[in-house]
Amino acid sequence: MRKRSERFALVDNISPDERNLTAAYTDFEKVRDLSHGRCLSLAEWTELLGRVGLIIEHSEYMDQDIEFGPWVQRMRCVDSTVARLKAMLADEPLARHQLFHSPHCGMHQLFQGPQSCADAGVEPDAAASKKPAKASAAI
Repeated sequence: MRKRSERFALVDNISPDERNLTAAYTDFEKVRDLSHGRCLSLAEWTELLGRVGLIIEHSEYMDQDIEFGPWVQRMRCVDSTVARLKAMLADEPLARHQLFHSPHCGMHQLFQGPQSCADAGVEPDAAASKKPAKASAAI
């Protein structure tokens, strides 16, 4: 009899580890998307997944180039919101942090946001239990 393999993969934006930068990043995201809660850090994801019986076997940090125009257009941001977001990228603390540098690539403005991917497996004890582990959190 073959054992069932249970995997959980996560790719998501993550918050930086610095508190003041995390707050600024959350504010930045909320200006564009009022429904945005907050991004978790990789440490917070690790702790949350561990609480439901998952062990992160591999994780990596990636820079994600985000084209600014389509990013604001997806949320139908008005001109004043777009201007505010550009100002936030150019101001402290986002401007000084390497994660949020804003290079210009031809006619397209880009910014880089932190992202992580994680691969997790079920702890042996959790896999043997009758109730499957559920991941849930108020974010």
